[in-house]
Amino acid sequence: MIVIIMRLVITEVMANPFGSTGKLEPEDRNEYVELFNNSDSTVDLTGFHITDLDSKDTIIAWTDDKILSFYPGVKINELKLAPFSYALIMDPEYTVVDSAKGGYCQPYDIPEGVLIVTVGNTTIGNELQNNDPLVLYNNDSTFVTTFGTPFDDDEFPYSAGNGHSWERVDILGPDKADNWLPSVDDGPTPGRENKVGIVETVDKSFSLIIDKEIENIGKVYDLRGRSIYSKGSMRSGIYFLKTERGFERYIYIK
Repeated sequence: MIVIIMRLVITEVMANPFGSTGKLEPEDRNEYVELFNNSDSTVDLTGFHITDLDSKDTIIAWTDDKILSFYPGVKINELKLAPFSYALIMDPEYTVVDSAKGGYCQPYDIPEGVLIVTVGNTTIGNELQNNDPLVLYNNDSTFVTTFGTPFDDDEFPYSAGNGHSWERVDILGPDKADNWLPSVDDGPTPGRENKVGIVETVDKSFSLIIDKEIENIGKVYDLRGRSIYSKGSMRSGIYFLKTERGFERYIYIK
């Protein structure tokens, strides 16, 4: 007998969109949570619910067809997530444009085939905060997947930066702080493969072998944005590197 294992994973969380906060403001209506079905079976999201540990929301079908004016190829009016496909839990006010304040209306590039769903409330959770973890349960209230290490006593999550999402590095890896990175400078990736999924591994002596521009001008930061570059004294861990051209990439010092 062949046993099929369902692997539904939270792969990206946008809690701090660009713009001001408040009802119908960009930071409210542009929040989202990305799910990936890493299995060869369709997953029916009927009855699934998500919580930020402050408020619990039931996942429901997206029915507002105005979203098709911006994204004609997305899937709405259903809750079935196809194998190896993405779903986005969008704020129910995402398509509110006429009365929306603060600009940034429907700012994301969402590809065809993505399943758009929402929640039966005006916000995801109690409006996502920078330090909110998330837990997804199925229709039997069985734990499925998490973001933000809700069962660990640590300081994760925190702000990924204004307009940046948290992206899972290894989508099948554990929900640990070192398996999440802020989205890169050219933006988040809703409904797409995370750009942080490939992290370059370099030796602690990387400053001796990295190209001259990075060695002379570049700066290395920890995941909280603190500059920590010091030749020959880097501890093992994940960091990100920028140059004066704005180039950014993640490196793992081993």
